[in-house]
Amino acid sequence: MASDWSAWASVVATALGTAGVISQVQIQRHQRLLQEAQAYHQQASAWSTLGADWQRCVLAATGPIGAVRHGVSKTRARDFEIALIRFRDAEVAWLDILSAFDSSGDFSRNFQRAEADHEAAKEGLAAYQQSVQRIVSHLAQTASLVLSGKLSIEVAYDTMGPQLLRIGEDLRNVLSLRYDHGSSCVAPGNQERALWRGLPPDAVNRRYGWGGFLDIAQGTAERVGLLIDLLAIHGMKVGDLATPRYPHEDLHAAETLSQPDRLALSWRAARSTGKFRAVLLVHKLASVGRSYRRRYATIYPKRYLKLWRRWKGEWEPVPFNGWVLAPRDLAASWLDTARAMKRAKSVPDLRRAEAPHLAEQRLNYFREENSPTNV
Repeated sequence: MASDWSAWASVVATALGTAGVISQVQIQRHQRLLQEAQAYHQQASAWSTLGADWQRCVLAATGPIGAVRHGVSKTRARDFEIALIRFRDAEVAWLDILSAFDSSGDFSRNFQRAEADHEAAKEGLAAYQQSVQRIVSHLAQTASLVLSGKLSIEVAYDTMGPQLLRIGEDLRNVLSLRYDHGSSCVAPGNQERALWRGLPPDAVNRRYGWGGFLDIAQGTAERVGLLIDLLAIHGMKVGDLATPRYPHEDLHAAETLSQPDRLALSWRAARSTGKFRAVLLVHKLASVGRSYRRRYATIYPKRYLKLWRRWKGEWEPVPFNGWVLAPRDLAASWLDTARAMKRAKSVPDLRRAEAPHLAEQRLNYFREENSPTNV
C-alpha cells in the first residue's frame, strides 16, 4: 500500500514539475514577444522621425536622376541637382585660379572670391550632409544592436528593410571616400577636379565621397554594410527580393554575398561580437550566395548534352539538376568562411571600394576605347 502511494506521489510530482516547466516556457515566450513588440515600436518611431532625412539620403546615394525613381519629388531632385552644379563649378574654379598664380592683386581678389563661392557651395550641401549623417548614425546603432543579439533582424527589416533594399547597392555610396581623401599632395585633388569639369551632376554625386566629408569611421561603415547584407538575406527569405527567372538577367543581390572581399569585410565587422557568432554570420552569407548561384547550374555528360540539343534544339534549356551541387557548396561555404577569416586583414577598406556603377562606367569606357571604330 505504501508503495502505491509513493508511486502516485512521484507521478503527481512529475506532472506538477512538467506543468511548471511548460508554464515557465510560456511566460518566457510571452516576455520575448512583449520585448520584440517594444523593440519594434522603438525602431519604427525612430525611423519615422527620419522621413525627410531619408529622402535626402536617397538623393545622395542615387543622385538626382535615380532618386526620382525611388519616390523623391522632382522639385527636391532639381534643388539637389542645382546644389551639385554649384559645388562642381566651385571646385573646378580652383583649377583656373591656381593655374594663373602670380603676386598681383587680381590673384588675391580672385582667390578670395573663389574661396567665398566654395564655402557658399558647401553650405548648399550642408542639409544633405546632416541628413546622411543622421541616417548613417541610425543604421550604425541598429547594426550594433543586431550584431550583439539585442535586436532581431526581423524587427529591423520590418521597420526599414524594404526601403533600404529598394535602392540596393547605391546605399553604399554614402559610405565611400573620395579617391583623393586624406592625400597630402595637391595633384590627386586637381586631377579629380579636372575630371569633374566634364561630368554631369549625377556623375559628380557618385564621386563626391560623402563618407569623407562626414568622417565616417571604418568600423561604422563595415557594420552598416553587414547590416545591409543581413537585411538582404531576410528579404530573400520572405520573398521581397525576387529571383531572376533566367540566368542572363541582372545579377541577383544574393549572388554578391559570397564574394571573397565581401565575406572578409563581413567577418571584420562581426568579429567584435565574438568569434563564434562571426563564424555563423559569415557562413550564412556564404551559404545563401552559393545557393542562389547554383540556381541555374546544370551538370550533364557531354554526350547527353549533344543528344538533348539534337532533340530539343540549340536554345532549349536542359532540365535543372543544380541540387547535385548542394553537398559541394555545403563544404565550400565553410571553406569560404575560413578564407574570409584569413583575408580580413588584407581586404581593402569598404569606404574605398568601388561602387558597381563606377566599375560599369569604367568597363564601358574601355570597351569604347577598344571598339573597332576607334582602332
